[in-house]
Amino acid sequence: MTGKKEKRRSGKRIAALILGGVLFLVVLPVTAIYVSQLVDSWWGFPNFPTI
Repeated sequence: MTGKKEKRRSGKRIAALILGGVLFLVVLPVTAIYVSQLVDSWWGFPNFPTI
């Protein structure tokens, strides 16, 4: 009986790891694109007044 419980718990942990990995893989490129666009808008116009 304890073996079944442990197996179920490890399965949940693996599913959580997979879900976290998928979320990380989805969020990472979106964040990278957003940051690169933000930096581009900042440094793309050096004559633009910052104040």
